[in-house]
Amino acid sequence: MMRFERTGQVLTVFLPDPAASPGQDAAIHEALGTLFHDLRAEREARAIVLTGSGPDFFTGLNDVVGSLLWQRQAGLAVIDAGYQVARQLIWDLLDVEVPIIAALNGDAASIGATIALFCDAVFIADTASIHDAHVPLGIAVGDGGQVIWPLALGPTLAKRYLLTGDAVTAHEAERLGMVTHVCPADTVLAEARLWRRAGLAHRVVYGCAPPPGLRRAQAASATRRQRNSYQLHELLCM
Repeated sequence: MMRFERTGQVLTVFLPDPAASPGQDAAIHEALGTLFHDLRAEREARAIVLTGSGPDFFTGLNDVVGSLLWQRQAGLAVIDAGYQVARQLIWDLLDVEVPIIAALNGDAASIGATIALFCDAVFIADTASIHDAHVPLGIAVGDGGQVIWPLALGPTLAKRYLLTGDAVTAHEAERLGMVTHVCPADTVLAEARLWRRAGLAHRVVYGCAPPPGLRRAQAASATRRQRNSYQLHELLCM
């Protein structure tokens, strides 16, 4: 499942690998649903790094078809409950005051891609890719992807990837401005922890952090457009 590691003032969160835990999809998503709620109270770390515990960053469900069939049989209440968990996950992520850095050691798909793109910085292995698999499976794009992809790429290019489910390679993601930096796969976590190539986070993590009040103001400013866009989408879909 999920594990945590503190290195100095950096908290690294290793996201669970669904493929390594057959039959645990529900438990994994429950744990993911509480992760950012709990991280809102984090005060020791000056940066949080998210990475995968398996070969991928996070790709969502292990048994997607089985889960869809189960939800259909279980009925609307179960489907709505899943929507509420995904919705709250994004709100909680945006409310975390500590900078969050995604270290994509492998592929990020669907909710994994959404989480990564909502982070304050994204470091991606040169062998990894980002994609959303909802539409190819016959499901409307959700989990916040319908908001963050257009913010990252613009509406026209976002539709190209969301409607086809095509993967964005690491170097293409860097060219399009979706990620902060492309790294060799074996150094992506170390690079994300240091954020050597982006001076702001290096100062935040290693000794020049602003006072808490300013930190909160910066966090609010950095996420305001994302929060407003997410709220607007929810109002339009009511």
